Amino acid sequence: MTLTQTLLHAKNSYSDTFLTIYVPNTGGTKGQMMSELDTQFAQASQDAQSLSQRPDNDTMLKLYSLYKQGSAGDVTGDKPGFFDFIGVAKYEAWEKLRGMPQDDAKQQYIDLVSSLKDR
Repeated sequence: MTLTQTLLHAKNSYSDTFLTIYVPNTGGTKGQMMSELDTQFAQASQDAQSLSQRPDNDTMLKLYSLYKQGSAGDVTGDKPGFFDFIGVAKYEAWEKLRGMPQDDAKQQYIDLVSSLKDR
């Protein structure tokens, strides 16, 4: 999976560490039509970049996990090491969504971004 620009940089309120959320390219390939849900999902990921206020850390993890579940499905790879606190938090947030259908995760992501835009 190819990674594109960083979606969100959020300063962790407990340290000087930055929580970085990467999003894979959702543009599809030539000859592939995006569904309406996929189009809304891609738009929501763009909208998340321009939120007027930074979401709290729990909301940032929810955004991350819903995005990953919606774009990639169930968590893959090894859990990061103990001292990679942010990596572990992101992995565990995504892992909690194991088994959730990708379309459900996409819709929840769209709804969450929409609610954050209305703040």
